[in-house]
Order: sequence, then structure tokens, then C-alpha cells
Amino acid sequence: MRWHLPIKVLSIVVLGLVFMGCFQNKPQTEPEQIVIPRPVKAMVLQPINTAPVRSFPGRTRALRETALGFRIPGMILELRAKEGQVVQSQEILGQLDPRDFILKTEELHSRLDAAKAQLSQMRSGARTEDISILEARLKSAESGAATAEQDFLRYEGLYVQEAVTKSDLDRVRLNFDQAKAQLEASKRELQKAKAGSREEEISAQEAQVHSLESALSQAQAALLDTSLRAPFAGHVSRRLSNSFEQVAAGQTVFGLVDLSVLEVVFSLPENLIGTVKPGMQVQIRVSQYPKDLDAVITSISPAADPNSQTWPAIVELNNPNNLVLPGMSAEVLLIPGNEVPGYVVPVSSLVKSRTGSETFVYLVDVLNKTVHKKTVKLGKMMQGLPVITEGLKDGDILVTAGTSWLLDGQSIRVDPALIQGYNP
Repeated sequence: MRWHLPIKVLSIVVLGLVFMGCFQNKPQTEPEQIVIPRPVKAMVLQPINTAPVRSFPGRTRALRETALGFRIPGMILELRAKEGQVVQSQEILGQLDPRDFILKTEELHSRLDAAKAQLSQMRSGARTEDISILEARLKSAESGAATAEQDFLRYEGLYVQEAVTKSDLDRVRLNFDQAKAQLEASKRELQKAKAGSREEEISAQEAQVHSLESALSQAQAALLDTSLRAPFAGHVSRRLSNSFEQVAAGQTVFGLVDLSVLEVVFSLPENLIGTVKPGMQVQIRVSQYPKDLDAVITSISPAADPNSQTWPAIVELNNPNNLVLPGMSAEVLLIPGNEVPGYVVPVSSLVKSRTGSETFVYLVDVLNKTVHKKTVKLGKMMQGLPVITEGLKDGDILVTAGTSWLLDGQSIRVDPALIQGYNP
């Protein structure tokens, strides 16, 4: 059976097939993919220490504390400090009545000046005018002695003749003896003036000068001691006297304590004696202070306490703002041995390579809002959490959740305000 189609119909079919072929061969445009930044959680890495921290109870005490009193007795004229007052080194805290000490010092000054003048004269010898006076005095003594001798001889003859009494003769003899003694004294004085003082006399005078100088120094020191001064800067812890009271030498008037540096006393067990050494850095925790304080172990007793069988140790502690007071309980935080730095991170922040031979994390670039892969090294677990010991540094921003779906350089959605520890 033959089919006869009209030519017009055949033409329409052929054209339709051609158009269909052209449509099928034309490549179709695929729709563009929209990349949506993936949300992540993150944290800023802070420095820690992964070595085990040992804690010991302790108690604070003052490194410098003293009782102050006058070194000399006297009446208190004035007390300038009050309990709790902050005083500076060498500040005057009290004053004794100084009048008696001033008079004593002035008297010794005068005596010392006279002794020095006499010593100077003995060393230099008599002056010419002094020798002339002594020579005139000797001539007068010689004349007086000659007259007295003549009177004695005359009265002696008269006594033999019984012209004078025994008492008259004794009186004239006494005058003669005195004149001879005066003559001898004048001779020695002139001879001494011409020859100068002997060495032993000069030595004796020098000793007198030294004695007066020593006495004057003591009197001046006593005068200075009428003022009671603070030996160091600190706080007045107590005041035990009042003005116009009579006090004995050494009697306590003030208590003074330095709060800028304290000591913390604690005890070390036997197993740490070989590890802990003086000079080791520790931290002190006091409940009244807002943060831990750095300190240094200054000494460890070589003898154990017989009751506790522990070794007393002392830590020196700087006390900013004087907030820590003597007698407070404290906690000594000790890290024996070598300190191992690291970062404790959540398990969710770690990603293993396909072979399992490497561990890496993702770090956040906040400005560009991307992440970058970083290979790290793990240490020992700490309190059930992994510790990264190599590959990171302080301040790195670590992705803590959503790491399984990230790629190196991938864009992320992160709110800086929600990054733990972030402070732009």
C-alpha cells in the first residue's frame, strides 16, 4: 500500500526535524552556584601552663616590723604619729624635752675648747712675754727670800740674847721657809717655760682632749635621740604612750610595720625537697586580693618540723597597694620541675588527616572572614582535654565547632562579639 503525502505536508515535517536538531545541539547555560559562608564558633588562645600545679596553705607575715622607743629617758614633749598612719623613712614620730641635753652639750663644748687651747700652748711652748713675766717674778722671789733670810738670822741672834720670844723666832722662820719655797717654785716655772712641757704632760693633755671629745659626741648623740625617727617607711601599727609622759630608755612608744613587702610561710613535703629550690618563682593567692601575685621562694629550712615532718619555707611577696596584711591566710601555688607551655582546646577543634598521621586545626582571619588550616602537635591530656604544644601561639583565634565541614581558605560567618576572649 502506498502512502502519498502532499508535498506541503512533507516540507513542514522536514523543517520541524531540522529545528529540533538545532535546539538539541545548542548548549544550555547552567545556573550559578551561590556560596553561603558557613557559621563557626571560635576562641582566642590564652597562655597557660600544663605542668601540674601544687597548692600549699600558708600565712603572711611582715618582713620588716619593729617596736620603736627613745634611746634615752625623758619627758615626751610631742607625739606626731597616730595608729594606721603612713610614715616615711626618717620622719620624726615623737620628741622628748631637749633642754637638759642642750645645756650638757654647750658645757662640754666650752670645756673642750679650753682643753684644746691649753694643749696648743703646751705644744708651742711659752711666749717671750710670758717668760719675761716669769723672770720678773723670779727676781722678786729672790729678793723676798734674801730679806726673809736676813730677818731670820737677825731674830735668831736676838733669841740667843733673849731679846725676842720663841714665838717671834718661829714666825720669822716660817716666813723664811715660805720665801724659799716661793723662790724654788719660780725657778721651776721659769725653767719649764724655757724648756717647754714634757712629753708625758702633753700626752696627758691630749688624753684629756680625747675624753672631752668623746663625751661631747655622746652628748650630741643623746640630743639627736630626743627625736624619735622612723627607721623605714611603713604603717604605724600601735601607739602606746601620750604627750607629757615620762618614759624610760627603750620603752616602746610606737609599733611600725612595712606592708610593701611581706613573707608567706608554708611547709614543703619530703618528696619536693629535692625539686623546690630558693629563687623559684611561685604564685600567691589571697582571698582578699583580686588576682594571683607573683612571688619568689627566698629560703627553705634545712631542718624538718618534728610534729608535721615538713620543711618550713619562706616566700617573699611584693604587696601592691598594701591590700594584703600580715596574718592573712594565703595559698602558695607551686609548679615543680620544668614548666611545659601549651594550650588546652576542645576536642571539637581538632581534625585528623585521612591517614590519621597528622592533626590540624582551623584558625580564623577575622578581617577577611576566612579560615586557614594549621598543623599542630598534641601533648598529654589535661583534665580530659587535649593539649596543643606546638603550632599555635598566643592570640590565635581557633575554630572550636564546625571544623568537619571546613576547607582551607573557606569563607565563614563569625560574629567577633561572640568569639570567646576576643578584644579587638
